[in-house]
Amino acid sequence: MGKQRIDSNNWVKRAAGETERIEACFSGLAYAPHSHDTYTLALTTAGVQSFNYRGELRHSLPGEVVILHPDETHDGQAGTDSPFAYRAISINPVDVQNILQGVSLPFLQGGVTRDPRFIQIATRLLAEFDRPLETLEQQDLIFAFA
Repeated sequence: MGKQRIDSNNWVKRAAGETERIEACFSGLAYAPHSHDTYTLALTTAGVQSFNYRGELRHSLPGEVVILHPDETHDGQAGTDSPFAYRAISINPVDVQNILQGVSLPFLQGGVTRDPRFIQIATRLLAEFDRPLETLEQQDLIFAFA
């Protein structure tokens, strides 16, 4: 699917044949406070991705990973005058719960991590946008995420 251009600095693109993975670029205020019923795992690829999350303004730099817990309110904006870009995937918490066999859903308090394990998972999940993820490939990576 092609880019959905909002204006010259703002666009969203879905991965080929999917609804779970997106790539986006925004400048200024990107989106108002909202929440998702899924985990959001995002790899910042350019600029400074800033967002209010759990009462604090957070910042993610290129190469860092944002992990938002289901139903947690957040917004989004560029942290500088330059646009920011990211790739993200929505992960169903039921899939995570099934992997954990009833253990409470994991929660990343600060919403941003530099942990190499999460960077590797995010990079593999979000690397190839020109082809859909294979089912087993996606399941293995979600298992590693959980």
